[in-house]
Amino acid sequence: MAPPDAKPKQSRWRKIWVVGLALGIAGLGILLSVRDGDDFVYEGKRLSVWFDGLLSQKSTERVAAEKVFTNLGPKAVPFLTSQLKDDSRLTQRYRSFYDSKIRSGPQWLRSWLPTPSLHNADTRRLVAAYRLGKIGPAASPAIPELAKLLKCDYWNGASFACSALTWIGTNSVSALPQLTEQLGNNDRYTADHVAQVIRIVAKDHSNAVPALVAVLRHTNDAVKVRALSLLPAMRNAKFAERDIEVFLKSPNPALRFAALSALWDISPDRHEELLDLWVEFATSSDKQFHTPTQLNTPTCWSLLKTKPLTNRAVALAAPLVEEMDEVLRFGTYALVASLGNAASNATPVLIKGLRSKEPRAVAKAAEALGKSANPTPEVIQALQEAMEHEYLMVRDAAAAALKDLQSRRQP
Repeated sequence: MAPPDAKPKQSRWRKIWVVGLALGIAGLGILLSVRDGDDFVYEGKRLSVWFDGLLSQKSTERVAAEKVFTNLGPKAVPFLTSQLKDDSRLTQRYRSFYDSKIRSGPQWLRSWLPTPSLHNADTRRLVAAYRLGKIGPAASPAIPELAKLLKCDYWNGASFACSALTWIGTNSVSALPQLTEQLGNNDRYTADHVAQVIRIVAKDHSNAVPALVAVLRHTNDAVKVRALSLLPAMRNAKFAERDIEVFLKSPNPALRFAALSALWDISPDRHEELLDLWVEFATSSDKQFHTPTQLNTPTCWSLLKTKPLTNRAVALAAPLVEEMDEVLRFGTYALVASLGNAASNATPVLIKGLRSKEPRAVAKAAEALGKSANPTPEVIQALQEAMEHEYLMVRDAAAAALKDLQSRRQP
């Protein structure tokens, strides 16, 4: 028979062993915390606790957590960057221990240990990327991890990374290799979003044009179209002219269109030479060449930007304006207005625009006449008739246009 104090001794040793194990794992947790993200205590809670609050279903907790991370700003970057990473095996083990032994324990113990998130890694990445973007350029140390997130298969992961890189600004150009790689992403939405990031953060970078020219060797034509659409936005795009010209003879009309559009924007001095190439797209039954997209400028708008704007260019553009819906017509008239008197040859298009059904489009056509047309009797008469329009906005626009024309008449 065991001595009477055997069970108490066993129980005591068991407690010591459990406490020792807990302290050991807690120490490991603290080391993981320091290594992975500076999970320090702020206003009585660790950042990991505040971070979970960002995903709380209670609005008060979310607002409080958002305020904390806004106040911390750059100080939260190391922690937020750590949330972009995959969980290591040690982290997973620590989470299992914490959930079973610590999460329901006393507050004083929980406040001193890093708190594993209640949410999965993919959800945490989205929230961390968003908060890093809100910090702006000071979040630049997170760019390498955000660049890795571009390959994320999780819903909207790459999109959140794109937004963060955009908000961080031009420092994100350090991720240009990963960004250009993702122009070939199988998800078109992601690839187009990546293109927008490149357009914003890389436009003044010396390596942007060579990087995009390299993309033109991609086997997928859609990827080449994205690269071609980006080149005109780059500062040194002129150096890519010869690389672009190759695609003017492509059997793929989308590639020919993208190449022509790129050259048109990069080299206005070649407009007269290139004008005849627009005939194919101006007369095409394929409406993708006639409507604006994230990648395309519609044929009509390119033609109206011809320098100098010739009657032939206007003749090609006019039928395209006629087939537009009222929203696109509004945009077309706004474009002409922005070009000023250099677009005076577009006057016939604008006079027709005064007969549009949508009053906002009519008002914009009147405004464009005032800014671009010469004060001929035909123009004056058209605007005077617009003064009788049933909508006040049209009457006001016509009156302002007549005033603009009158001011240009005076010596």
